[in-house]
Parts: sequence; C-alpha cells; structure tokens
Amino acid sequence: SDSSKKMYSLDEQSVALSFALEMPRSSFAEHDSRETVTPGPSSEELFSELQNPKVKVETLQTLKSRAKESAGAYSLHTEEFLSVALDEGFPFIDVRTPREYDKGHIPGSINVPLMTNDQHAAVGRSFKAQGGGAAMVRAMRLVQPSIEGLLDVVRGIAEKAGTKRIGVHCKRGGMRSASVAWLLEQNGFKPFLLAGGYKSFRYFALNVYRTSPDGPLPPPEESYVGRVEEEVGSAEENEANTRLLPLKNRGPRVCVLGGRTGTGKTRILKVLEQQHKAQVLDLEGLANHTGSAFGWCMNPPQPTDEQYGNICAMRWRSFKEGEWVFIEDEDNHIGGCSTPPMLYQRMRSAPLIVKVVIPLEARLQVLLERYACQEARQMEDWQELMSVSIDKLKKRLGPQRVASAKAHLVSGDMGALTEILLTYYDGLYDKHVANHSGSGSGTGTRSGQIVDVMAPSSMVELDESWLANQVLQKAGEFQVGAASLS
Repeated sequence: SDSSKKMYSLDEQSVALSFALEMPRSSFAEHDSRETVTPGPSSEELFSELQNPKVKVETLQTLKSRAKESAGAYSLHTEEFLSVALDEGFPFIDVRTPREYDKGHIPGSINVPLMTNDQHAAVGRSFKAQGGGAAMVRAMRLVQPSIEGLLDVVRGIAEKAGTKRIGVHCKRGGMRSASVAWLLEQNGFKPFLLAGGYKSFRYFALNVYRTSPDGPLPPPEESYVGRVEEEVGSAEENEANTRLLPLKNRGPRVCVLGGRTGTGKTRILKVLEQQHKAQVLDLEGLANHTGSAFGWCMNPPQPTDEQYGNICAMRWRSFKEGEWVFIEDEDNHIGGCSTPPMLYQRMRSAPLIVKVVIPLEARLQVLLERYACQEARQMEDWQELMSVSIDKLKKRLGPQRVASAKAHLVSGDMGALTEILLTYYDGLYDKHVANHSGSGSGTGTRSGQIVDVMAPSSMVELDESWLANQVLQKAGEFQVGAASLS
C-alpha cells in the first residue's frame, strides 16, 4: 500500500471534512506539461517488454518503480478526487475485482477489473507462498491476455464521456491502480488516482458526519473505533489521504421527521424535496426497504450493508453547509442495512424533531395503499410473504394476536389486520422517539426539541402537501428562535 504511515494529531471531537480546502492542489495543466527523464528503458520499450509472456522480474520491478513515480504526480486525496470525478464530471474506474466491487464501491464508479476474482486469489496465494516477486510475475502473466481488452473498455468510456481524463483507483492506492494508470498514460489517456484507494474513501464515508453546526459528536465507542480500524486502518493512517481536518460548523443541520407508523413520513419527505427543493436524506429509499417487518413489499433488492453506507455518505456530501436536512426518524437497522453509526448518532442528537400526528383513519389508509393495494397483491407469493412477516412479530404480539392477524390476512380484512399491527408498532415508536439511544428500552433522554405537527381530525386522507408546509414552518420557527438566542 502507498498509504501514508505518518502519525497525525487529530481532535477526535472536532474532526470534519474540509469541503473547501485552503491548500492549492497541483493543477492538471502542470502535470500534463511535465517533462520527466527516467533512467532505464523508455516507456515504449517497457510497454513492449510487458507483452512478452516470459516477462522478467526485473522488468516488473521497473514497471513498479515507474508506475509509483508517475502516480505520485497526480494522486488526489478523497474529497479532491470526488470533486474532480463527480462535480467536474470526469469518469473514474475501479480496477478491483468484481467481488470487491459488488461488496461496496464509490457510487458513480465503473468496474473495469484488472483481474478476475480467481486470478486475484491466485496472486494472493503466490504472495504468501513465494513473496512479492513471484506474485508480480504471476499477476502479469495472468493479466497479459486481457490488457488490450481493458484498454478497449476504457476507450469506450472515454469516448462516451468526451474526455481522455480518467480517474483510477484500487483497494489501497497500490500497484493495481498505479500500473493501470501508467498503462493508460502510455496509450494517450490522462489518468488521475485516488490516494489510499477505496480504503481511504471508506474512511471518508464512515467519518463524514463527525461535525456540523449542531456541534461535535461525542467520541465514538471503543468497539466502533476498533471495527473501523480493522476495516480501513487508524485515523492517523488515513488523514493524509482523506484530509479530514479539525474544522467547525461543517455539514448540514439535522431535522428529524418523526411520527407513528402510517403517518406518511416518506410521502412528506418527497414533497419537501420535489416541491420545496429542501435537502432530504431518504434512508428508506436508499436502503430499498420501508423499515418494518413488511419493508420488502414492492421494493427492489437491498444494497449490501457497505454499499448502503457509501450511498448515504455521498448523499450527505451533496448537502449545503448550515442548511436543514430532513431525515425520517428511523431505527439503526432498515431491513438488512445498518445506518452508519455516526449518522445514526447525528440523528439521535438532532436539535429538532418534528413529530407528525394524523388521525387513525388516515394512517390506516396510508398503510393499506402501501402494502395491500392491488399492485402489491399481484406480487408473486404476496400472501405467503405477508404471513411470514407476521410470524416474525410473534414474540412481540403473542400467539393469539398473530393468529388473529393471519386470519384477517386470509379473509382479506386488511383493515382489521392493520389495526392489530399498529398496536405493536405504536408502542415501539413511542419509546423510540423520546429516548437518546433510539432503543426500545426507552433509556436516556433525547436532547433535541420535539414539536408536534397536528393534523385536523377532518383529515381522513393524507394531505402530504399541507403537512410538509407545517414541517417547514416548524423548522423556520426553530431557526428564528435559535438566532434570537445567539
């Protein structure tokens, strides 16, 4: 790995992403116009030698040295890389294996693997058994037949994007990305690399929520720090590549949108985002799951847990500093996806929680439209899957109410079924909304201010537009009140 091992002093309570670095970065123009004088064979000669099926270790050592030397001239730290790749619109490729990519990747990246899953595993075995030199020879001999195919894929990407500038990264910012970048440069492309690779991006994704105008989060638990270090390394290892700096008041302010099951929170969020252009983090939408035991209904497959975290981080990165972001009051698990711990902590310590209260009749209608509409019932095995989901609540509901719920499912009395389920979900949510940890035990006290948006008793059908206006009004009043106190 090329990751820096230098130790950095970090204030763990005030580390935040520098969205606008004060330090200048090396311009692409300077890199493109640079002249290099490198001892040994020319790049053209080296590239020709690499085509030899009996390529020598010495040639590969030269490639390694040349690739690393070249890579250092155009490696960007994480926020810089994302800014160039996403904000400025340059394509970027992930040269890790399909297996690595499928587990988790930077949203927007294109997988152009240097090696297959089996090839990568074989090289790893060679490294353990015979050392780095043998592993390099094994790797080159495995990838030689596919080099031209890789170049063809990149040519297609570049042609579609209308640019020769291509971002490249691998797992740690090591030989895979450096050698591919060198190869691309020899073929007329203008590559740029992600310093520290995907590992540095993951550090960024896990820590991007650390501070906001609402104040720093408390230090994370040691168990969480241990899990992060096991995955991506320590803060000191990653600081040079991610540029997480001790800056204050970075990121958006969090307004949590609460309410019992069936109050139409997701529909309110859509109105806030689409009609009012408000910043919204729709965790259920990103997780492809509505959070309950029935959250699978009419949703595509969920992303991996790691990829869900990546998607959340990139969405958070897009928000404007100091402005409200509206987030539904979720549990820390949405189906098979875990909300990133620092994001969940940011939600539980939000300064404002707007709790929506609507009549029971309207709530029942919302739930019936979502889970028991004609489109839902046309799903293959819908009734059987609903029955399985009801069974999952047996410990909480008890066998008698589960039996009644399943009987209503079979008879088609979805209204009666929904009322039974709400007795469970209402009690669970009432504990969740008030306590700091968000657990069903109801321990701790939430520090934020909880304000209610009360729908009129005449609202028998959800009016999400009216409710969204009320939510915005509460947020505006809170902001004015906070300003008057400062």
